[in-house]
Amino acid sequence: MTSTDQKRFKPRGDRGKKTLALKAKLNLSPRELRVKLGLTQAEFWAPVGVSQSGGSRYESGRKLPVSISTLLHLVHIEQIDMSDLNGDQVLVGNYLKLHEPETFATLLAAAQALKR
Repeated sequence: MTSTDQKRFKPRGDRGKKTLALKAKLNLSPRELRVKLGLTQAEFWAPVGVSQSGGSRYESGRKLPVSISTLLHLVHIEQIDMSDLNGDQVLVGNYLKLHEPETFATLLAAAQALKR
């Protein structure tokens, strides 16, 4: 493999396992979840950046990409508003996780306790 290819095709490491674990939490099909939540196709798919017609195709059997499945889980199961996320919040979270793991763990536990 050339050095150019090595840069383009980085090993996935544990990243793939995390995505699969998150995908596994979406136990229902997208259509079943949407109906259970009582949402129209537009209301269900728009928060994850999928058009109503694209969502209809996924509900009709088109293969659902892991990225869309993950976003559906975050938005409709975990109740995360994607518009609340911005680069600064992610930067701070990553900084704390890498440089101050104890503080990160404490804040994470406190935030999870509020969610319950």
